[in-house]
Amino acid sequence: MVIIRAVETSVGSFLEAAMVVFGYLLFFGHQVFEIEQAISIWALTSTSVLGIAMQGLALQWAFAKIDAFFQRFKDEQSPEAEEQLEFKVKQW
Repeated sequence: MVIIRAVETSVGSFLEAAMVVFGYLLFFGHQVFEIEQAISIWALTSTSVLGIAMQGLALQWAFAKIDAFFQRFKDEQSPEAEEQLEFKVKQW
């Protein structure tokens, strides 16, 4: 944010610089302000790549949780699970 604020003339405050950085972090190629300087373009490109990696990790985590939930549900519905439950009940 400091680099964007110092180099770019279209960004007037640190709040606007934060909007630019978070915009590039969350949305690849999202352009709210006119970015002209090469160092800003490189910094925002690396920020976009980092954002893509973070979104990929978040999606992988979410799908792993969903898969674990459905696997647990599937295991509870299986005939083997019912047989094990009946076996435990008979032991009592």
